[in-house]
Amino acid sequence: MNLNMHIILDELKPFNPRAKLDESIELYLKQARIMKGVSQLLSRDYVYVTEAGNLKDGTSEFPARDANIVCVGPLDGKRFDELPCNLINIDAALDLPEVFNILQDIFEKYAAWNRQMIEAVIKDEPLQKIFEIGASALENPIALFDASLALIMTAGKLPENYQGTIWEEVIRYGYSPVENLPFQERKRISELIRTKNEPFFYKSDPSDRYTQMIAGLSIDGKHFGTFGLIDIDKPFTLGQLSLVYHLKNVMELAISKNREITDITEESCYFIERLINGFEVEKKVVEYHLKKRKWSIEDSFYILNFSSPEESLDEKLFKTYMYRIKKLTERAVIFTYENSIIAVLRERDYSLDDPAFLQELDDLLSRIGIKCGISLKFYNFMSIKYPYIQSKIAIMEGVKKDPHKLRYYFRDYYIDHIMNSLDNSTSLKSLCHPQVLKLKEYDKINNTEYVRCLFTYLQNGLNISQTARKLFIHRNTLIYRLNRITEIMEMDLRREEELFHLLFSCLIAEYLF
Repeated sequence: MNLNMHIILDELKPFNPRAKLDESIELYLKQARIMKGVSQLLSRDYVYVTEAGNLKDGTSEFPARDANIVCVGPLDGKRFDELPCNLINIDAALDLPEVFNILQDIFEKYAAWNRQMIEAVIKDEPLQKIFEIGASALENPIALFDASLALIMTAGKLPENYQGTIWEEVIRYGYSPVENLPFQERKRISELIRTKNEPFFYKSDPSDRYTQMIAGLSIDGKHFGTFGLIDIDKPFTLGQLSLVYHLKNVMELAISKNREITDITEESCYFIERLINGFEVEKKVVEYHLKKRKWSIEDSFYILNFSSPEESLDEKLFKTYMYRIKKLTERAVIFTYENSIIAVLRERDYSLDDPAFLQELDDLLSRIGIKCGISLKFYNFMSIKYPYIQSKIAIMEGVKKDPHKLRYYFRDYYIDHIMNSLDNSTSLKSLCHPQVLKLKEYDKINNTEYVRCLFTYLQNGLNISQTARKLFIHRNTLIYRLNRITEIMEMDLRREEELFHLLFSCLIAEYLF
């Protein structure tokens, strides 16, 4: 395999070299050659070994800017800085033939490493074995994640002191904790992983103890997964970055050939999307798909709508969040729709009254920083369009009213939605009984709660005892208040034709004021 000067520099570190190199991690050096003189035409494809004396002041020419040179012996610092090429200087008790042989050994070492990986690919060896061969040249353990950042495999030995590092969360949860980053930073890193061909170093904060090395993998032009490392054992170098770049290319070849690992995919949910869109789907088609899951059309279901109201999610974040949601709700139908992740849960599998399940759901929502809208329970899968709308409304209304919450139930925001919808189409005050508005004005001036009292009385079917219990007041106190309300409103509260208008008007008054 080809090398570069950064890999060679790492291998020469026992000899305390000094170096002046560009930052390219391209692997272009084919072998080592002995340089016969500065005037020699030097190819960028080789590293040349020469004695430092050949580069001292007084030589008439500089080596070309893209030349790669290892010089042996003492070289003046000023002269070292003047030379425009990639330069490594070894001022040790070594002669030129010894250094040349060391370089030959370096090329052979990595050729053998690459040969071992390629032979394993050709023989269709397990991907884990290929990955471990690749990791043998690295100084830190490495992880391979799929497109959702779920952990596929690791290679290299983890040190005993990995607790407190990102490795602890990866091992515990089985995925990379991208949710620890702010939302915009997640999107930026996601875009870098998808578009940057070379691996790169990353720190979410300059004060972070460890640096991360990240590399995106693509198969047939499609993002497949990610390499992740931290400098937990030894500091990263550009030489190590170069080796990870080569390992990435080998693993892309191995995965495309092997197909042992497949990308996370969504279920076939076209029939659900058609139902949600209001298109007709034959009942027997729906029954066929549900039967494969041992579900029935008449089972009890909920829809959970996962989305980020503030930001739209890109493709990679969708996959990342889908994996986590699937891990929590393995028996649900999960798919993406209208920039949301939709989970259809059967009540028999998941109870929304189960505190343990709700705690796990809240933990997940808190970690990944998204919200969840929950529909009413529904009993006919063919009518899934309406609970989907409910789940969408729950998030829309819930975020406005209770932005701190993680879960929003449609039942809790039903009235808010009705009022907002009516207010958008007409004036709510125009729908309110004028005597209820008069009573509300009296409440404001006199610091009373007669509208609330009237509303509770109407809600409880004009039942004195039941209303008193609801308001936590004595029956006689309630009778007194109702008499005062009748006096203020100047109307009979028991007129049947007025009851709904009064009830709805109380609701509007409580909502508006």
